[in-house]
Amino acid sequence: ALITDLYFVQNDLYEIFADMNIEALTIAESDMIHMLCPSSDSPFRYLNFLNNDLTDLLFQNCDKLIQLETLILQKNKFESLSRVSSMTSYMKSLKYLDMSNNLLSHDAADEQCQWAESLTELDLSSNQLADAVFECLPVNIEKLDLQNNQINSVARGTAELRSLKELNLASNRLADLPGCSGFTSLEFLNIEMNSILTPSVEFFQSCPRVRELQAGHNPF
Repeated sequence: ALITDLYFVQNDLYEIFADMNIEALTIAESDMIHMLCPSSDSPFRYLNFLNNDLTDLLFQNCDKLIQLETLILQKNKFESLSRVSSMTSYMKSLKYLDMSNNLLSHDAADEQCQWAESLTELDLSSNQLADAVFECLPVNIEKLDLQNNQINSVARGTAELRSLKELNLASNRLADLPGCSGFTSLEFLNIEMNSILTPSVEFFQSCPRVRELQAGHNPF
């Protein structure tokens, strides 16, 4: 007999992917709308789901990805930063998360955030995040990319990110340089392509560790 058509039940296919006994899996540009939580503790260390149709439902309450270190979810359809944070809260080894080019926003009034404490590098560039994002960030973050969002200011006291060394705020709506009162370890700051007219005295007083400042394309 000649097989001309082969059909999969979608859930069965997701189960096969989720329970693979491998350390790295990439499924990119595949119009994938969901991925199941593995049925037992997974050996995955690297997952790349670039350019799919995944949403905030992904890996919610999933406690089987305990070895996962790198998760790339760039160019999907995530909307809630707090839901993303709760997704990571069970990922005890997660170090790098790429959520760039999604539809993320955050309403600080009624959304709590709980990130994986292991997370040290986070890419949130090209989303719809405003000032409230600084109330929903991983406490141990070292490298943070917030380029191309809708941030007007970094309010004093909103974030205590003592480990943060690199911060990218390029292509936002900043009218002033942020101070470092909450970022005492900051060494690199990019504020290119904003609306900053003049550097503030507070910045130079509160940011003694900053070694590199990129500030081009501002109306100085």
